Amino acid sequence: MNLTEFDIHEMKWNCEMARLWLQNHFKKRGKYSYSQRKKEAEFHIDFAILVYDQAKKRFQR
Repeated sequence: MNLTEFDIHEMKWNCEMARLWLQNHFKKRGKYSYSQRKKEAEFHIDFAILVYDQAKKRFQR
């Protein structure tokens, strides 16, 4: 399977965002509870998985 450079960039960016949420990097924007930060991180992880799944579908055609 070949991932485009865009696919790789999107997956990497979303994984990085998930890491930043879990490390409470955005505390300057306001107080977020751990569960709120976890939800945000899960969103980005899910999006990275979606990008991978879409690339996989393109490859199988």
